Amino acid sequence: MCSAAPRGLGLRHAAVLLSVCAAVLQVSSAAADLDQRIREYDAKVVAELTAISPEASAAFVAGTAARERGDFEAALREYARARDLAPTSPHPLRRLCWSEGAVGRRVDALGHCREAVSMDPSAANLGALAAALLLPTGVVPPPRDDRAEALRLVQRASQQDPNDYPVHLTMCQAALSLDDVPVLRRGVERLAAIEPEHAMTHYFTAVLAATDGNWSDADRALDRAAGAGLPKPELDRMRLLLEAARPFWLGWVRPLQVAVGAWMGMLVLLLLSGWLSSGAAMRAAAELPRQGSGKPTGAAALATYRVVLWLSCAFYYLSLPLFLAGVLGLGGVIVLGFFILGQIPVKVVLIVGVVTLVTLFSVIKSLFVRIEDEDPGARLDLVEHPRLAEVLREVARRVGSRPVDHVFLTPGTEVVVYERGSLGRRLRGATNARCLNLGVGVLEGMRLVDLKSVMAHEYGHFPNEDIAGGGFALAVRRSVMTSAIAMAQGGAAAWYNPVWWFVRGFHSMFTRISHGAARLQELLADRMAAVSYGPAAFERGLRHVITRTATFDAHAQATLREVLERPRALANLYTYRPAQPPSPQDIERAVTEALDAKASSYDSHPAPADRIAMVRALTAVVDTESDDSDGEQAWSLFAEREALERLMTDRLRDRFATEHGVILANAEPEEDKVRSADA
Repeated sequence: MCSAAPRGLGLRHAAVLLSVCAAVLQVSSAAADLDQRIREYDAKVVAELTAISPEASAAFVAGTAARERGDFEAALREYARARDLAPTSPHPLRRLCWSEGAVGRRVDALGHCREAVSMDPSAANLGALAAALLLPTGVVPPPRDDRAEALRLVQRASQQDPNDYPVHLTMCQAALSLDDVPVLRRGVERLAAIEPEHAMTHYFTAVLAATDGNWSDADRALDRAAGAGLPKPELDRMRLLLEAARPFWLGWVRPLQVAVGAWMGMLVLLLLSGWLSSGAAMRAAAELPRQGSGKPTGAAALATYRVVLWLSCAFYYLSLPLFLAGVLGLGGVIVLGFFILGQIPVKVVLIVGVVTLVTLFSVIKSLFVRIEDEDPGARLDLVEHPRLAEVLREVARRVGSRPVDHVFLTPGTEVVVYERGSLGRRLRGATNARCLNLGVGVLEGMRLVDLKSVMAHEYGHFPNEDIAGGGFALAVRRSVMTSAIAMAQGGAAAWYNPVWWFVRGFHSMFTRISHGAARLQELLADRMAAVSYGPAAFERGLRHVITRTATFDAHAQATLREVLERPRALANLYTYRPAQPPSPQDIERAVTEALDAKASSYDSHPAPADRIAMVRALTAVVDTESDDSDGEQAWSLFAEREALERLMTDRLRDRFATEHGVILANAEPEEDKVRSADA
């Protein structure tokens, strides 16, 4: 006997709707025929009835046979005859109760079960009465008092016979109807101890797992119940009920697990591929060309590296929508959860909203980032500097590139050639302007041929620009950095923001991978310079830039410190002689450290020592010799050196005033000359 399950079950994580009456009845009946203990019990009942009345025993056996074949009306007639023939035995009454419950006669079933208990309060009779109390009236669940009484009766029966399987089935049903999880758990544990492989054991194990919110365990238990013979209609119904009760978001767990696993696998694969292909490309670039050429060797390695870089860039842009959707969804779930709970902490909701919006804005902004198109220095009119214009054209011819369109003088020691424009202009077939940033500080003591060689290195980036996808890689690095800065400024750079962790992690990974492309381009540009003007000229030019950078930085710091502390007038930074000039030993130490520095995984340039060793090795295959036998100086390209130096000093003075609010005095030329002469 069993009862209709409650309409709803509010337990822990979800409401689980269950109705196990038909399944309990069918499986329990089958168990009564198959289980040895139940067969022995039935044989004992038949023997007791035979001692009272053989006719009653025969009617009881006939009623059992009718019940097993599903003819409950015939079973009722036979059990009623057995009751009339053996009025002192509770067994026909108990079977009458079961059969009446099967055909929906709740009142009659309760009457016969109570009568059986009054004759003999055994575990079997108590369990039968408990099951009858759990029967519904039509579609109306039994009253709570009846369910509570059923639970008390079945607990009492369990104490009498801890190994009565039907009793513990009814205990699980009663506990379920009262939302009593501890009793349900004890009932399932007893079922597992008595009949661990019974279909109903797995069935109620699935119910318990569902009430605990362990949906995967519930699915597995239900699969085992199906394998143990749970009737298909009840199995299908239970699956539908579990699916309806399962939180909607759990349906996304498995796809998300697969997606995250695939994403992580791709990330690891790209990192490993980038590391291997970067090393292979660098080794290929380091190989000496068969002839004196600036073109790279190892085409296969370079092509593989380029593919890996492009895939990494595409991976970044494809990952952004996933993370943005994740952040948006997570923020929405958190806010929705507060509404469901009925408690809305305004401060927390505001923080979640701000972090979500800042993250979305930061990432979207990074996709459309544009470098401000401002002049980096004083623009030179090449018409007024014909010798410089001719040198720029000469270097471009030797490298096989187009000459620069604009030259900007800067106060420092940089020598940089680059394109000014957008990727969109290139896609439309337009030509971006090429520019040269030339630091005035680097020109002191530099031979013209060495400057040409350094310029040839810079020009060499143009034909080699796409050797390893460096242009796209630069755009991605810029986008990542913009995202990180915007999130940090907006307060979204927090440990609980997954996009922040993605941006940080990807930046670290991509820097390691893509800087191989940058270092590769530097080596190829070095080779181009060595082929164009000779290895010796480029080595001298590289050493000069490193030396002048250390010297000029030390001089500028000492000068600015003095003119700010005293204060003193500063008309020409480059000719000013501070009272306490930098120590030659300190400058020499800085130069040595720069030349001997080792490149890390995050450096965009190879180590200077490696670059020098590479161009020296080219001496065996490059026959270009210096054409600067008279040692002409780089400053010879400019007619008015002092005017240019004062112009750069003025720009430095303007920068100090704008960025630091400090105004540096400017001496008149005559006063400055007198002061310099006195010094």
